[in-house]
Amino acid sequence: MRRLVARNRQATIQRRIVLQALMDRRSYVTARELYAALHEEHPSIGQATVYRTLELLVEAGAAARFPQENNESKYIYCPVRHHHHLVCTRCGLVEDIEGCVIPALGATLEKRTRFQINEHAVTFYGFCGDCKTR
Repeated sequence: MRRLVARNRQATIQRRIVLQALMDRRSYVTARELYAALHEEHPSIGQATVYRTLELLVEAGAAARFPQENNESKYIYCPVRHHHHLVCTRCGLVEDIEGCVIPALGATLEKRTRFQINEHAVTFYGFCGDCKTR
């Protein structure tokens, strides 16, 4: 919530509920799935609120968006520290990769292209250990 407030966004109760629901998941989720999960316990939270809150969280760096082939996005909570993701394309499990090996690659790319890299995001897709053995 501090990241939203830092961007002059209100930390409303509805946004707190959406954020907590996203934080409680270990796999990524669509806005529609998150809304369905929240609606029973919190019927006052509208679908538009879930969609808008997820986008605000992405803008604030508190969530990551993963576009899907069906033009729908999936979301996952992101901690403050810099990290990357491993995403299981079968079950949806998302694991954070601690640390970053990209700066060396970035320096090489900057020299080769004369492009100044200010930030980066890396996501690896494949099968988690459980899905790989199935």
